[in-house]
Amino acid sequence: MEMAKSIIEDPISYKICIVCEAIVDRECDCCPACSAYKFNSNSEDVVNRAIDIAAKPQTAIAHQSIYKD
Repeated sequence: MEMAKSIIEDPISYKICIVCEAIVDRECDCCPACSAYKFNSNSEDVVNRAIDIAAKPQTAIAHQSIYKD
C-alpha cells in the first residue's frame, strides 16, 4: 500500500510493462521482472494499475523486503 501511494502521487516517474504488467521506474529500459522492452507510460493507466495491485494480497516478495532487517 505504501508503494502504491508513492506511485499514485508521482505517476509520471513510472510506467507499466506491457508483457507482465509490473510497474517499473520510468528510467528502466528493460523490465526487471520479465526482461521485456515494451511499456505503457500513460499516467492514468499507471495510477489505475497501482490501485489494482494495492487491492490484491501480496503474493511475491518485493526487492525492498529482502533487505529489511
